[in-house]
Amino acid sequence: MKRCHVCGKDTLVLFPEYSRFKRVTSDTKPWPAGGHLGRCTSCGCVQALVDDAWRTEIAAIYGGYTIYFQAGGAEQKIFEPGSGAPAARSDRLVEHIARHSSIQKQGRLLDVGCGNGNFLHSASRMLPGWTFAGVEWDEKYAAKVLAIPRVENHYTGELGSVPGEFDAISMIHVLEHIESPRQFLEKVKQKLKPGGWLIIELPYYVENPFELFVADHSSHFDCPTIESLLASVGFQIEIIETGWVTKEITLIARNLPGPNVKSNGTAPSVPAMIDWLGAVVKESRSIADKSPRFGLFGTAIASTWLFSELEGRVTFFVDEDPNRIGKEIFGLPIHGPSTVPADSDVYVGLAPKISQQVIRRLQSPTVRYHGVAPLP
Repeated sequence: MKRCHVCGKDTLVLFPEYSRFKRVTSDTKPWPAGGHLGRCTSCGCVQALVDDAWRTEIAAIYGGYTIYFQAGGAEQKIFEPGSGAPAARSDRLVEHIARHSSIQKQGRLLDVGCGNGNFLHSASRMLPGWTFAGVEWDEKYAAKVLAIPRVENHYTGELGSVPGEFDAISMIHVLEHIESPRQFLEKVKQKLKPGGWLIIELPYYVENPFELFVADHSSHFDCPTIESLLASVGFQIEIIETGWVTKEITLIARNLPGPNVKSNGTAPSVPAMIDWLGAVVKESRSIADKSPRFGLFGTAIASTWLFSELEGRVTFFVDEDPNRIGKEIFGLPIHGPSTVPADSDVYVGLAPKISQQVIRRLQSPTVRYHGVAPLP
């Protein structure tokens, strides 16, 4: 057994089949096969084996990291299940936070891992009583962040170097990247006022197994494992949701002792998910080999991983995001649904619920859309 980087015990059991698959970076670039994935038998967290080889890969990934490069930095859209109407992911998240939580109406919020400011843009528009700051490891997007209304500061470097305390701290797709999440959350707690609010957004591999192949994600949380981790650090969990943003966990907690909201459900079988992903590759290869024109739906994590596994079989991509339609990715065109070439096959390799929704919405007499099988 290997050491768990979440609870610190030597109870991490690896899944040997994982290493034969190619991977993808969180900024949606192909990454070679390899790496190691396992589950801790003590705390239950699914995670990468964090060792020197993993750290070397992470340094290479972050050295060339580009946020939402397919759309020129514009945040990835999410789509209404029935209509397909697009919305910015951060807009949807802040709408739910404002509507469903009892967070105070004014205060100071620090966005940890603020990137180019997508979450702060939405929060600035929808939380008028708040002022904001962001912290990142470099100054690449500092000017963009500081241009957002009511953003007072952009800090660079370690969280501990940020002065003062805050009424709320947000971590939007940050914690899954952190090598030592428990220790990091302890530092976050020190920056929160007593009773302050912690807002966390995470990918949800239970609904979206493609996320398991993101090379720079050190931890893959489900609801019980993130609840347990936060409770162990001393946060009182107020809300945990998997329906606010598709394929993601939203969690709101307070810097208070006390009882926590408890989620239901059991941990899924990761080896079964890896087998399912292998079947997705096999099926899409079979369709591509028989098709006169073969495309992939989407231009994010799942489609980038599949593009890499399909090894030259893809001739175009399809996307509904207007920021991406008409551009190219990996030298191939990105079509909108209305411009897909006739007599084509399009594989919708997304989380199963979303895959079926897309197929129902875009069914066409001239294009054959293919979806994935249900999860095990």
